[in-house]
Amino acid sequence: MVFNIRGTGGSGKSTVVKRIMALYERCQPIFAEGRKQPLYYICSLPKNGTTGPTLLVPGHYEIACGGCDTLKGPDIVYDLVRREGVQQNRHVLFEGIIIGDDVTRLVNLHLDNRGDVEVIALNTSIEDCVKAINDRRQAKKADAEAVNPTNTRNRAERLRKYMLPRIKDAGIVVSVLGREEAYTYIAGKLDLLPHVGEWS
Repeated sequence: MVFNIRGTGGSGKSTVVKRIMALYERCQPIFAEGRKQPLYYICSLPKNGTTGPTLLVPGHYEIACGGCDTLKGPDIVYDLVRREGVQQNRHVLFEGIIIGDDVTRLVNLHLDNRGDVEVIALNTSIEDCVKAINDRRQAKKADAEAVNPTNTRNRAERLRKYMLPRIKDAGIVVSVLGREEAYTYIAGKLDLLPHVGEWS
């Protein structure tokens, strides 16, 4: 399975990814020459004892705002998803970058991978997104300028009105969920949640 999490800044994409990664015993960072942060992670050995395929997570999560935004452009992201994920029989979890031509890449990945792609769109309120961004800024610099909520709102609207319909029209499953729901949904699909013991 390939899961693509989408949402505007501050919606909680990185938080959901980190929580999924925490369900594995081992998340090995893979580095590229000349890059200080990991290029991607390979997560293996689910903590619930299952032995399913490993998980590829592009980008890095050493800071609060990380993920695919730390990679230089969507071409690198989708190349990693194909080369190190799909072609290696690994599940993939990556964050979306809200740009128009990214949808074309996602649709092509879906078609190439015979439909094994799902999009999770986070429905976090604009107020919560703005607060999260401002909290991050102030954590770095106490007197940081507040984010312009109009830009955050416009990106969320572009995703909802224009990008998600294009993704759905291509036959990709799209689920609009809250952060907790998204975590539970993805973890369940990857069989990472604790297994309930059978009645004796």
